Amino acid sequence: MRAHKSLATTYSESINYLTKANVDQQLIGLTATPGRTADDDIENKMLANFFRSNKITLTDEFGIEVENPIKYLQDIEILAKLNRRSFIPILK
Repeated sequence: MRAHKSLATTYSESINYLTKANVDQQLIGLTATPGRTADDDIENKMLANFFRSNKITLTDEFGIEVENPIKYLQDIEILAKLNRRSFIPILK
């Protein structure tokens, strides 16, 4: 499953149901991004808590934990940098 969707009501209810029904089952969440959002640290903490704070973190080449994983992965060209633009559609 995609871990960053785990906090959505339908996902979390299903996950809770399945994990409570099968006590020997382990839950692993995988995601292509290192958090739920780049801008909301509260949601990232909620996501970590959902997985009992068993979150694998990134370390840099010196073994130091990376404070901002998204920026770090963008800087080393693993993740793309967003180029956001606003536009106003022309209605005819």
